[in-house]
Amino acid sequence: MVEKVVLVSLQSGYLFIQTDKTIYTPGSTVLYRIFTVDHKLLPVGRTIVVSIETPDGIPIKRDTLSSQNQFGIVPLSWNIPELVNMGQWKIRAQYENSPQQVFSAEFEVKEYAAPTPALTLVLPSFEVLVEPAEKFYYIDDPNGLEVSITAR
Repeated sequence: MVEKVVLVSLQSGYLFIQTDKTIYTPGSTVLYRIFTVDHKLLPVGRTIVVSIETPDGIPIKRDTLSSQNQFGIVPLSWNIPELVNMGQWKIRAQYENSPQQVFSAEFEVKEYAAPTPALTLVLPSFEVLVEPAEKFYYIDDPNGLEVSITAR
């Protein structure tokens, strides 16, 4: 009897999700792309399921797409509504034939807060040198105290 060991891998590949920014404002557009690669990190053309979830974990958008280009890249975008929950949103993706393996990326939605202007003065350093005209000063001197002031 000949026995042969066959390794079976459930790993169908990887999905890398990349957004153009990490923080967005309501009404802006999230540009993102998904890289579809196999277990050797080579581009692969497979069907993927992509969803966008609210900070509460509620899926609000779901698409089934195929990466049929030679680079295995799926470019996508999503317009954030004006009235939207603030917080950490999530893009989730998985291969259609491997729903147990989910890949995700997060982005934050928050109102734009203009920075408060602050005035900071940075003055150059300098040295002030005060030199008396005489080595000694007499209180009753009618000429007073004469000094030379130099700033460098």
